[in-house]
Amino acid sequence: MTLPTLPANIPWKWIGAGLAALILIIAIPAFIDRAFDDASDKGKLEERNEQLETVIQNKKDSDNAREEIEQLGPVGDRVRYDQCLRTARTPENCKRWLPDVQED
Repeated sequence: MTLPTLPANIPWKWIGAGLAALILIIAIPAFIDRAFDDASDKGKLEERNEQLETVIQNKKDSDNAREEIEQLGPVGDRVRYDQCLRTARTPENCKRWLPDVQED
């Protein structure tokens, strides 16, 4: 029994080139997707860091405002009332900060 031999006139270079092209066609989108995913993850991290920096700055600003208001004195000043009106869900609760107002 003899094994069949391949014909010599088949263009093996073109078959090899076609297989290489097929492999590239399959592999390139995977590499591109991975690159886009990496870039997307990096962008998400950068955006999150910017958000955290903004939150930290807002916290510092609010702490400074609170300290400034606390240094003004006890209950009954207009600054505390105005600050309460800016932040309160129910403005009626801010009446305690008005001067000369007695609670019931």
